[in-house]
Amino acid sequence: MGLVEAVIGGGLMAVDPLPDIRDGILVERLVKTMRYVAEMRGCQYVVQRPGIGLLFALADPQIRIAITCIHGKPGYPWTLQELADRVGMSRTVFAQRFKQRVGTTVMEYLTRWRMSLAGDRLSGTHDSVSVISATLGYETESAFGRAFRRFWGHSPREHRRPAGAGTS
Repeated sequence: MGLVEAVIGGGLMAVDPLPDIRDGILVERLVKTMRYVAEMRGCQYVVQRPGIGLLFALADPQIRIAITCIHGKPGYPWTLQELADRVGMSRTVFAQRFKQRVGTTVMEYLTRWRMSLAGDRLSGTHDSVSVISATLGYETESAFGRAFRRFWGHSPREHRRPAGAGTS
């Protein structure tokens, strides 16, 4: 099971995030899944320090809706304003609360989520870099490549290459 399936497992993407996200069972399942992902991947944003991190953010109904939107449609051209509107907050208050709860800015979180998905798809599928970049919201493959290199420290093509390939 890849990161995508682990995080959104149990059909989270199949539900409309606004009315159903308040369902306690769905949230409980997501929290359990995120704990599993944290243990398996050592994810720094799941729990950073007491009161900060993804698990704590999911306890905040408005931030949970925003995170669900990002996870449900990672290729959508999200803006801070649109996410703030979705959760019924001003842009400033939303940005401050998101950073306070998650430990990073909204746009940094979105980029990290996209790059995580990209890494999984590159190593787990045969999808081309151009297909992956387009489905994750990047207008050009070069913009995607720059973001990928900043996040992973190497190019998408190097990420796809099996360990030890190309070395003598």
